Amino acid sequence: MKNESRSKKLIRKALENLRLRTSRPDALIQLAVLSVIAGLMTGMVIVSFRFLIEAVQTSFLPYSDPENYEGLSISLRLLIPIAGALIIAVIFKIWGKGEHTVGVSHVMERPQPSAPHLTLH
Repeated sequence: MKNESRSKKLIRKALENLRLRTSRPDALIQLAVLSVIAGLMTGMVIVSFRFLIEAVQTSFLPYSDPENYEGLSISLRLLIPIAGALIIAVIFKIWGKGEHTVGVSHVMERPQPSAPHLTLH
């Protein structure tokens, strides 16, 4: 328990030092390194999702071909998108809370003095 709090303090201090170093005008190299790391991590997530989708398709489609939707019966070709739409509708019904405003218009109307912050609900 004590080691965990000590490691949290060290991480917090390192992040604070990084924040101070990157806030200076001559911190171009640190910002470039951070952007490369963020880009590499984003690329790894995208490729991982692609491999996951292909693995699921390979395991469920005929002849283990991830593009063999023609091998499915007509009824399955109709039922799979309908089932997906129903699953999405249930997810939105369960976790959807109130009215959600998104898009450019939401961002453009926020700089008003009466509502200066973007809402994340």
